[in-house]
Amino acid sequence: MFSKEMIKMLSKNGMFVTGDSVIMGILWFTVALLIGSYLIARGKKVRSELVLLIFFLGIIRLIVPVEFWETKEIHDWNIYPIFQSIWNTKVIGKVAVSTICFWIWGLGSVLLLGDFCYKIFLMKRIINQSRVVSDGDKLHEICREAALQLNYKGKFKLVVTDGFSTAISAGVFSPVILIPNDMQNFTDGELIGILRHELMHYLRKDLLIQWGMNFIQCLFWWNPITYLVKSAIEQLIELRCDSMVCKNLDDESKLTYLQGIMHVLKMSGKEPELGIGYAKKSTGKFLQRRFNEVLGNVKKHSKAVTVMLGLFCVSVFIFSYSFTIGPAGIPEEVYLQELQEGTEEENSEKFLLRFSDGTYWYFEDAYHNGILTEKEIQQEKYKDLPIYDAMEGVQ
Repeated sequence: MFSKEMIKMLSKNGMFVTGDSVIMGILWFTVALLIGSYLIARGKKVRSELVLLIFFLGIIRLIVPVEFWETKEIHDWNIYPIFQSIWNTKVIGKVAVSTICFWIWGLGSVLLLGDFCYKIFLMKRIINQSRVVSDGDKLHEICREAALQLNYKGKFKLVVTDGFSTAISAGVFSPVILIPNDMQNFTDGELIGILRHELMHYLRKDLLIQWGMNFIQCLFWWNPITYLVKSAIEQLIELRCDSMVCKNLDDESKLTYLQGIMHVLKMSGKEPELGIGYAKKSTGKFLQRRFNEVLGNVKKHSKAVTVMLGLFCVSVFIFSYSFTIGPAGIPEEVYLQELQEGTEEENSEKFLLRFSDGTYWYFEDAYHNGILTEKEIQQEKYKDLPIYDAMEGVQ
């Protein structure tokens, strides 16, 4: 197995992936999820575009966990090595804890991904078994009116079902809207608001965002933060959709739209797991926030402030690649032999190994004997010893 230093030397483009960089990617991804979910819950003035940018940068940091030649390495001698020791402990013959954890991780992800695909299949089956609203039907005409109000002139599929108690947007490549049977008794104004809402979900491709979050949750099911963020993203999607739907409505139309939400919440029944629902059961606090934002009681940050915050987030994203944190330890024996190969100095069995974080490791007869600072190596015992750079060779 290659050490990090050997991986760097073998890298031809100055960019490489190590175990430490993967862990850093997961940590930064988790930090982005926490910040984004906090802003959704508490940052009422923050625009949705900024929150989505934070989530997007976090995902990019996760899937591109690289290091560069210039990346500073910070060696931890206390906490990190403890976890590394546990990680490498053999528990079943020669099988280490790390191997067992990876198998559990992989098995859990496969099962959850299988369940995710099965739910998509069930949704498709419900659509196929539901009654399609034909062209010329009153409900179809109301949906056409809602589409024209949003300047959408394309085709759409409208079906009536007993499978859910709320309207659902389920289409990815073309609008597919499911309407519960009981909802046909709503007023025309309520139905237009509901159908505008579901069509807006399609136009904004919100279903793809939700599916993407479900996919990430399947992969990182062991991280409790993903479950918190899934709920936060669903709330963000609804708030953004409400804002777009009600953007040009008068006060009376907004009240009718909110009345439709209340009407739906009074209906009891099965809620969707994958489709984007119009008014899923939620806490009173979130419902109050939806009402406040629709009625214009919450003023968002200006575009200039949002751009500045966005640039700051991008700066933090770039900064995240400037360092990695890894466990301090003894370099691999093969690597040490390569460092010493060809040296004929009398004290070659004693030397200092310098790393990019400014620390020096003192070795005697290939055994690690502690770390030193720049000041400490000036002492009589060390000042005449050869110094080897971990990536560039002997000085």
